[in-house]
Amino acid sequence: MVPFFQNLNNFFIHCKSQLLFPPTFPRGQNAMMIRILTVFYCALFASFFILGTNAQRNLMYAGMPFLGYFLYIHRQFFQDRRLISLSLIGLCGYFLINYISILWSHPGDGEKLLQRLKMLVFFPLYLAPFLVLCHLSKDFWIRCVTSYVMAAVITGAALITANLENLYHLERLSGWGRAGNPVQCGLLYGIAFLIILFGHSKLSGFRNWPGWVWILAALIPLTDMILTKSRGPLLACLVVLGAVLVLRCRNLGDFFTRRTLLIIGLGALICGGFLALNYDYIKDRGTTGRGEIWARAIDLTKDSPIFGHGIATKIMYPYHLNGQPAEAGHPHSVYLSALVHTGLVGLFFQLIALFSGLLIGVDYMRRHGDPSAFIFLCFGAVIGLVDYGGYYTNLSTTWIIFWFPMVFLCAVAARGDRAVGGGATINSRQKTIESSATAETAPSNL
Repeated sequence: MVPFFQNLNNFFIHCKSQLLFPPTFPRGQNAMMIRILTVFYCALFASFFILGTNAQRNLMYAGMPFLGYFLYIHRQFFQDRRLISLSLIGLCGYFLINYISILWSHPGDGEKLLQRLKMLVFFPLYLAPFLVLCHLSKDFWIRCVTSYVMAAVITGAALITANLENLYHLERLSGWGRAGNPVQCGLLYGIAFLIILFGHSKLSGFRNWPGWVWILAALIPLTDMILTKSRGPLLACLVVLGAVLVLRCRNLGDFFTRRTLLIIGLGALICGGFLALNYDYIKDRGTTGRGEIWARAIDLTKDSPIFGHGIATKIMYPYHLNGQPAEAGHPHSVYLSALVHTGLVGLFFQLIALFSGLLIGVDYMRRHGDPSAFIFLCFGAVIGLVDYGGYYTNLSTTWIIFWFPMVFLCAVAARGDRAVGGGATINSRQKTIESSATAETAPSNL
């Protein structure tokens, strides 16, 4: 048993030295604060598989003093005009139109209005430091992604083990934390599967592991996604799989490789396995009332097509499920939700941010071989066709499929050579941004 514990101890030392605090980690002024916030964001990424809404909210509350202090000491960072990009303009425009729309909203109760107003603090307080950290630490993003993938593999294996009896009877799988809903479970594990499949060589601290380890690691979240019996995540997984296969290639010669053919075969196997296990369930589920929900949303759009009804307006969507009347609290589509609540103006900014982010993600994937940001964003864009009530919702998985990857890609766009993350070199333009961000900052003993 002694060698086992020695190996386990060596593994944790490796995680600490290579994953969280590698030799290339920022040193010197405010380095300890950067380390603390890196651990915080890594924990936040992993917490989607572990913590429920209240626990995750408490985790975010705990980080607020550190984030506020970090923003204060780096306040001059945001004065640099080179941060401005089309993706950042679209993102800020989308955020502003959403929260300006509170002025013409008709909230049914004060609680909904308070929920929306809280996000005026939450979004800037958590996303602005994330943007700064993407500049100050060239590997910050990939460390967050690595923690996300590690949490997916560990909890995915535990989830399968804990539900073996239920899975034998082909019952629908749901996870822990934010994966408690089968659709959210399929989404979170589907993203992890794709990142392992296409980007395992970029994951921090584990790049030299043998191929069979990564194959086993990829099969775990894939199995979880299939067993959720969720059609939206399956559709998004297949679309993103095809998109990455095509868009990462610069010519036909790059596409027609043995690995590509193997991945195409894997996609066909995923689709066939899903249908074989869940055909009767899918046939009985039908559209789950989405046709009625979307018809109601389109009717509401006609009443206020330009600016919408406001994000604080409480709207219910009646529908029928298995012959029984029911109501939904959102239109099950981020695009229809944008039209209903912020009109054509809000949808315009949302699409500007989304498409500009996807283009930057493709460029970054081709240059550095890291598809993680594109996978997060594209997966969310596809599943947003049939699910979610909007990207502006508080503390939901929309943070992982829209806000965090979009902010990272805004950081990439701010560097003219796209050199951020994945071991890239900080160029002179970035050094200027960093120096302006840390100017007039007193030395810290943290």
